[in-house]
Amino acid sequence: RKGGPKYFVMGLRQGYAVIFSRSGAPVWWKKSVTNVTADAKVLPDGTVSWNTAAEIFSGSFEIRSLRGRLLRRIGTDASTDVHDIDLLPNGNYLVAKSTYRRGIDFSAFGGPVDASSLDVDVQVVTPANEVVGHWKSADHIAFSEAGRWWAELTSGAEPLAYDVSHWNAAAVDGKFMYLSFRNADAIYKVNRKTGRVVWKLGGTTTPRSLELVNGPADGYPLGGQHDVHVLPDKTITVFNNRT
Repeated sequence: RKGGPKYFVMGLRQGYAVIFSRSGAPVWWKKSVTNVTADAKVLPDGTVSWNTAAEIFSGSFEIRSLRGRLLRRIGTDASTDVHDIDLLPNGNYLVAKSTYRRGIDFSAFGGPVDASSLDVDVQVVTPANEVVGHWKSADHIAFSEAGRWWAELTSGAEPLAYDVSHWNAAAVDGKFMYLSFRNADAIYKVNRKTGRVVWKLGGTTTPRSLELVNGPADGYPLGGQHDVHVLPDKTITVFNNRT
């Protein structure tokens, strides 16, 4: 019973955000007005956040006090990605928004010659939702980096847009951020000031790819991964779905 976290936070399908003690007893809970509490968490300043997910993958984040009072909403229902929000040391927030590119020729990957690409714009926003920073996947991740996922992306009925990267998590550590892109099977370390990709772990090989030591035989150390984190000793963890 020694060591480890004292509390756990969960967003339950019944629409509650709940904090449990280590023994499993609920010690705090709040029901969402939308019955959705995606990515429920306690932020470093002691506030509680979750995404209301008005759509399947998008919705605004609610920031609440432990008394349950709504303090602010971060993002918009129309385009703010449901997967993650981070509170930065200066009080701003890191979120991501869906963006689209139209008229894209995907014939090289087995797709149509005139389609749309679903991309992500990782943004720094103030508590008043003023955007003060951008990192756009369209500027840094090539379509070819979807690699083995193209067979799935181009199969069946034509989608609204080809989800060529599918961002799902961010971890900020000083001047760097670590971004997880499911459909690239990769984590990207990014310089927050310059936007430059420092390295890439997993997925297709690029000039920024790390050389793997004792990597898997199929060349894919990660598969559809989620939930990247940086620990206090600077090691990096990730939930490797191995999809």
